[in-house]
Amino acid sequence: MASNRRPVLASVSADTGLPDDATLASAIDANRSQPGLLVLTHLYGKLADYPGARAMADQRGWVLLENDSLAATAGSPRECAPRTTRLLSFGSGKTVDGGGGGAILTNDARLADTLSTRASAWPVFDHAADQTEDHIVLARRHLSAIGLAWASEPLFAVEVAQCRHSFDPNLAEPILAALHRFPESNARRLARLAMWNEVLADVSHAISAPPVPISAAWRGLFRVQNEELRDRIVIAMREAGHDAGTNYPPLWDVAPTLVGDQRDTRGDAWGQTVVTLWLTDTYDQNRIRSAADVIKRTIGG
Repeated sequence: MASNRRPVLASVSADTGLPDDATLASAIDANRSQPGLLVLTHLYGKLADYPGARAMADQRGWVLLENDSLAATAGSPRECAPRTTRLLSFGSGKTVDGGGGGAILTNDARLADTLSTRASAWPVFDHAADQTEDHIVLARRHLSAIGLAWASEPLFAVEVAQCRHSFDPNLAEPILAALHRFPESNARRLARLAMWNEVLADVSHAISAPPVPISAAWRGLFRVQNEELRDRIVIAMREAGHDAGTNYPPLWDVAPTLVGDQRDTRGDAWGQTVVTLWLTDTYDQNRIRSAADVIKRTIGG
């Protein structure tokens, strides 16, 4: 929206929650825009390979933008192709939680200079900007909860303006500390994810982890066999005092004007059957087993 361009969607797979490589490559091939931008989002901290899409973007001279807000690439170093740019987030609740801020990594020196020059003219992201962002998030959640997710689309214009803030230097030390902690904290979360998989193994016919492994563990990601059971599990978990999340609404639900007729049933099928389970320090082995018992009783019932 900020650059007056129209987004072309590549729906996530109903099985993995990530776009298929062939779907992405086909979308690039069918789009004659020059220049173009390929956005690869490492959803849920999963790190998939997209050789076909990367090759197609390189062939067309498109820029590659990796949205890696959960630092999935941190544990899997790989050589970056030319014209590659990567977005990182250090906000609260992220896998690298520095309390706020973010970074743009790029191997394009000219782009780096341009971005630095532009950001230098922007005001620092401060308390007032933080409050505005909180209000936007709460408004979106409320509208989604009452079945009016589409009514939040005008908020995109506010969010575009929110992006025009520069970095708060007071966040530098907390972010460096979070980066230092990341390998150990990620290992702990991955160990809890392994516990969830272990205790739910005997009900894998009803709830199971998608096939692409998680690299940076934000939450445990599971797919339930149908929407009705997923919703019953989430209600039972919350009533028992355990955390359980559902998927973000598909973009076509919150931005029908921007997206137009690009709705895809694969994305709907994924969104209707996903449950996310917590990997924080409050979930030790006993609590994970207790929560798994609630899930199993719900499946059995």
